[in-house]
Amino acid sequence: MKNGSKSSPLLLLAFVMVLHLVVSCDTASPSLPTEGDFDELVETYEPKDRDVWQKPDVIFHVLGDVSKSTIADVGAGTGYFSIRLAPKAKKVLALEIDPRFIRYIDSVKVHELPAKDAEKLVTRLVEKNNPKLSVGEVDDVLIVNTFGYIQDKVSYLEKLKKGMKKGGRIIIVDYRKENSLKKGFAKYLVTFEEVEKMLKEAGFTRLLTDNYSLDYQYMIMARK
Repeated sequence: MKNGSKSSPLLLLAFVMVLHLVVSCDTASPSLPTEGDFDELVETYEPKDRDVWQKPDVIFHVLGDVSKSTIADVGAGTGYFSIRLAPKAKKVLALEIDPRFIRYIDSVKVHELPAKDAEKLVTRLVEKNNPKLSVGEVDDVLIVNTFGYIQDKVSYLEKLKKGMKKGGRIIIVDYRKENSLKKGFAKYLVTFEEVEKMLKEAGFTRLLTDNYSLDYQYMIMARK
């Protein structure tokens, strides 16, 4: 372009589009990627070795017999836990703020679960600050690798508590800050001491903290 010449409308439009993309990528939450990288996100949620380090059976052992329980899987993502819980529980509510994950779970459950178990897995599109649970709707709440992304954590815990039956349990599983898998998301990680404090503020009674059974995560179970 020669000095003093006017900018091309097409060039200006391209610049605006690039600027919009940069701003969008910079401000978007890591848990809400753009449409183009959803397939990549699914692969991130479902790495081939996840069963090895996630140890879902350890978490299920903590839950115990849930055959008569309705469980809310908060931040269900690809349904990693929801799919595995459906055959064990009376009912599973997969709560998600991203409609793409809702569609994904609804599709996957039909192919991976027997019809009787697929019927027990119900997806629910919720809001960032509202789990949309009716009073006393669930027995237990499971939150895996999601708690750090919740903005007003104590308020959210209080809302979950209202949706739980008396004596119901909440199990929070999240990455330890020193782990090697989530260094890029350190600002979203919450220590188990902080979680314990927030559970207490929300009116829960802490029952168990396990910082050793999982390779990269801690588990906290508390009761309403």
